[in-house]
Amino acid sequence: MTPDSLRPNAATGVAAYRNGAMTVHAVRVNAGNLTVGEQFVGGSCSTLPGGGLVFATEHGPLRARVGDWIVRNAHGDYYTCRDEQFQATYERIEE
Repeated sequence: MTPDSLRPNAATGVAAYRNGAMTVHAVRVNAGNLTVGEQFVGGSCSTLPGGGLVFATEHGPLRARVGDWIVRNAHGDYYTCRDEQFQATYERIEE
């Protein structure tokens, strides 16, 4: 379960988070928001068996399982992060 301090924007599913001086935008993948994940990465995604997404990046395809976070850094690069690591690393900020 995601702590209230990490909950994303209810309308878009996306929120800003900080790790020290670095700010990122992220959305958590769950079975009910696969289209939000697709909109966040700005392209088409494939659905994984059992849930989750595979999406294209300039560095190759990335896989985000249900419960993972899709993160976009300030340079526009995407990566995925397991929930446990995300919660230990980032704090939500208001923009």
